[in-house]
Amino acid sequence: MNKYLLVASALLLLSCTPKNRLEDLSSPPATSILNISLRYAVVQNAYVQVFDVAADRAIVLGQYRKGTIIPINERISLGPDKNWEVWLNNEGPVPGWVRAIDCQVFDSEAQARTAAKALMQ
Repeated sequence: MNKYLLVASALLLLSCTPKNRLEDLSSPPATSILNISLRYAVVQNAYVQVFDVAADRAIVLGQYRKGTIIPINERISLGPDKNWEVWLNNEGPVPGWVRAIDCQVFDSEAQARTAAKALMQ
């Protein structure tokens, strides 16, 4: 069989994929690497404020100092009207929202401890 005919046949078969199968590719399934439920953030600035909601004009609940490790359970982006600003919801001593730009996020507490230790030297 001619190799060009074989390639053309394969392309024809692939192009006949049902529409719903192609739509499934637009939202890939969650994978374990993307679906880590708890991460840890290390505060990078002298201090960061903790807010009750992810917004500029929210109520300040408290603050964290540089090098503090805080457990993070959620990350959101405010969208194009807010320049895709990312916020982190923390479960630390002062639960609430902090700006992601003020922190560095790690997958494990051990990684966060190492980074915090290096940051404070």
